[in-house]
Amino acid sequence: MERERATSPMIPVVEGRTILDRIELKQLEHVVEICRAGSFSGAARRLRLSQPALSKSISRLEAQLGVLLFKRAGGAARPTEFGELIADRGRALLDSATALSRELEQRAGHVTGRLRIGLGPTTRLRPMPQVIRGLAAQYPELKLDVRVEDAPSVMRGVDQGRYDLAFGYSDYAEPYGELIRVKIFEDPIVFVTRPGHPLTQIGAPLTAEEISRYPMASVGLPSSLGDWLGDYANTREANLRALVCNDMELMTASLPENYTLRGPHFLFERAFADGELVETPTEWKATYHCWMLTTPENWRLPVIKAVADIARGLA
Repeated sequence: MERERATSPMIPVVEGRTILDRIELKQLEHVVEICRAGSFSGAARRLRLSQPALSKSISRLEAQLGVLLFKRAGGAARPTEFGELIADRGRALLDSATALSRELEQRAGHVTGRLRIGLGPTTRLRPMPQVIRGLAAQYPELKLDVRVEDAPSVMRGVDQGRYDLAFGYSDYAEPYGELIRVKIFEDPIVFVTRPGHPLTQIGAPLTAEEISRYPMASVGLPSSLGDWLGDYANTREANLRALVCNDMELMTASLPENYTLRGPHFLFERAFADGELVETPTEWKATYHCWMLTTPENWRLPVIKAVADIARGLA
C-alpha cells in the first residue's frame, strides 16, 4: 500500500544529512528578518546590509536547499512554506546562539556586545543614571541600547524579547509571572502643586472630592487611585486626565499654577528644596515600587545581576 504523502514541507537530504545542517546562523537571521519586515528592503535596513547583498544571501541559500523561500511582488516578500519553516525554527536557534555566546563571554570575564534596556518615564530618572555610570565603570566594553516607552510597553518588551531587561512600576509587571522580577526600591507617591494653588489653603489631608476639583498632570491613572476617587473618577475625568505625559521632568518644569501633579516623592526633591513645588498630602496612601524584569535565561548572566546590584546601590 502506498504511503500517505507527508503534508509538511520536506527538506532535501544529502549523504544522510539535511542541507539545513549547512545553513549559517547569518543566513537564518536574514530569513527571520525578511519575514518580520515583510520585504527585502525593510530587512536590509534592520540588518544594516545593502539590499543586493541580502538578495544574494537568500539566493545562495535557496540554491543550497533547492527550494524557493520567498515570493516577491510589488516590493513585498511573502515566505513560502519552506521560508516559514526556516524562520520559525531559526528564531529559537538564533536566541539560543546569542545566549550561549554571551554566557561564554561573561564566564570568561569578557563582557562585550550590547545590552538592551527598556525604561518607563519614571525609571529613566532613577535608577537608570546610576546604572549607566556603574556599567561603564565595571564593563567598559559593554554597549548599551536604552529606550524609553510607557511602562506597560517596556514590560511587554522583555516578554517579547525586544529588551534584555526593563525597569518599571510594579503594577505593570504583575501579568508577567514567568519573568524574573527584582525589587529595586520603593518611594511614597505624593501630590504636588505650585505654592499658590488653592489646595494649599485647605487643611490636609485632602479628600478625593477636593483633589479631583482641579486639573491633574500625571503619566496615567492607576487602578488604585481610581478606586480611591470612586464616582469622582467618572464625573471629573476631564480634570483627572487634563495632562497625560510620559516625561516627568517636562511636567515638573512646566506645571501650570492651577494643576496638581502626582508621582514618587524622589522626583520632586529638588523642586521642593527650591520652593517651586509643595506637597499636598491626601487621604490616598500609595507606594511606588520599582522592579527590574528579565528572563530566567538572562538572569543567569553575571552582567544582568550586576545591573540589579548597581540599581539597588549594592555594587
